[in-house]
Amino acid sequence: RFLPPAGMSALAPGERVWVPASKTAAGAPAEDDNEAPLFTLGVVQAPGPDSPAAPQPGMVLVCLVEEGDGNEVLWARAASLIPANPETLDGAEDIGTLSHLNEPSLLRVIASRYAARSIYTRAGPVLVALNPFCRVAGLYDPRMMAAYQRAAAAAAHLRLLGQPLQHPRV
Repeated sequence: RFLPPAGMSALAPGERVWVPASKTAAGAPAEDDNEAPLFTLGVVQAPGPDSPAAPQPGMVLVCLVEEGDGNEVLWARAASLIPANPETLDGAEDIGTLSHLNEPSLLRVIASRYAARSIYTRAGPVLVALNPFCRVAGLYDPRMMAAYQRAAAAAAHLRLLGQPLQHPRV
């Protein structure tokens, strides 16, 4: 369970948020449905003159942007919403650069990079590698292999420079 940050109830129109699947018209996925998303991306909307009043205090109007053919608009409790990253970070190479690091945002980045055949994603010093189950053009061609070898040689050189610091002479 994710606790919303302080001040989450004061969401501005246009902010991207993750809505738990149980709040959407489709409802929560069945327990044996591993393919169904647990969260749906939405955008906070300003209530218009034609919008119904909020059913309860602390609720915001959200337009779901990943729900079926049309965009479903619903009232959601602000405390149940999870902040989403700006669209420009959906394919971030390093998940450490995300504004909001939470489960749905992390999965969004990994899925977006996987769909673009960018199977390697950094998480700071950790490399996240996904099996593409197919050939990825250019991934291991001679040019790329030479670049990897140059990077490995440079890293080895840096380790050799630091070696006297690790084992001082007595």
